[in-house]
Amino acid sequence: MLLDDASRVDPAGMPVGWSASASRRAQMVADTLAMRALRHGWATRPAPLLEAHLRDSIMTMAPAPRPLRAGRQATARAAAYAEWLGVTTRMAMVRVLEVQRESEALLRYAVREDAALRAGLDVVAPGLTLSRR
Repeated sequence: MLLDDASRVDPAGMPVGWSASASRRAQMVADTLAMRALRHGWATRPAPLLEAHLRDSIMTMAPAPRPLRAGRQATARAAAYAEWLGVTTRMAMVRVLEVQRESEALLRYAVREDAALRAGLDVVAPGLTLSRR
């Protein structure tokens, strides 16, 4: 079975098509928050709790922009912020797990986003489930 590289998702990477300023801002916030999490010893387990803590902190550091008017433009801005928030949270999460050498937790986290990695695991270890911890 061959898997297209385009289907791969780098859990620490930026989506294609993002502006340079959105990418820089996401990297800066993710780095700052990962350093804060490491400095203050935030628990990495359970991973969903760490992820929620990171997301809440990002929303405090970089709140959603208030739309001037309702409509398609406001909906598009809200969707763009939601995507930015998800990517920034994922980047911070990956940085914390990498520094803490949480290889298994990092693999479990990456599998959620990466269809090619899931397919590869199905071939190598059929029936293996990487449930969220």
